[in-house]
Parts: sequence; structure tokens; C-alpha cells
Amino acid sequence: ELGTANGYSGIILSSKGAHLTTIEINHRIAKEAQKNFEKFNSNATIIIGDGIVEIKRLKGKYDLIFIDFIKSGYIKILEDAVRLTNSTIIADNISFDNCQDFKAEVLNSSLNLSKLPQRWLIKDATLPVGNPPPFGFKQFQKKV
Repeated sequence: ELGTANGYSGIILSSKGAHLTTIEINHRIAKEAQKNFEKFNSNATIIIGDGIVEIKRLKGKYDLIFIDFIKSGYIKILEDAVRLTNSTIIADNISFDNCQDFKAEVLNSSLNLSKLPQRWLIKDATLPVGNPPPFGFKQFQKKV
């Protein structure tokens, strides 16, 4: 998860027993999230730092990448997000002004795959959820 905030999304993501790795730049907010993770028995590791920098240091594969941090940073971590998952990337609030480059890159039917590994097949859907901004969803699956 990029953008821990108070831990609300992370609590949901880890509610079925999964381990959560989350990145938050704000120390004070990360402390609040840690208290919430403890309260809800979430198995979470908080990395304090800039998500654009910290995601480059992550190794291995994750079942899910959830992006909900500085909107202008979404496009900057796209390649790393693809590198780190075999399955799903969820990007929240892609209708925000600072996410338009990410939205165009990922949701456009004429997506230029040169920036992404060619082994990925891309499916997309934008799911309206009412009053909050639309929630962008991208599923990356390995070609067989």
C-alpha cells in the first residue's frame, strides 16, 4: 500500500490475515496508523518514507498493490508496481487532476506497453462508487 494515512484501508486489506506492507511519508500519521493496526490486530509493517523512493527498494512479489498517496506520484511508481505484483494494482482517485497522466497511461485503450513488461495482459474497469470520486482498477495478468 502506498499512502497509509490513518490505516483505514490497510486494516481492510489485512482483515483476512494477510500481511500488509504500507508506505507513509508522514511520521505522525504513521504513528496513528500503527495504533489502529494494533487495535484491529492487523499484521502490518509501516515503512516511513517517500513512496516514490521506497517502492524501488521493495523486493519479491505482492498479491496486490494499492495506490492512494500523492496523486502526481502515481505515474512515477507504475513500473515498480507492475514489477512487484503478479496480479492486481488498484489506484484510488484516478479522476483527480494530478492523476490524469496515470489515468491516460493505464486506462487508455491505446496504452503504450513499451513502459510495461510485455508479459502482462491488461484489463480495466472504472467502478463508480457514488459520492467519492471514481475508483480506478487495473488487473494485470501474466500471458500464458
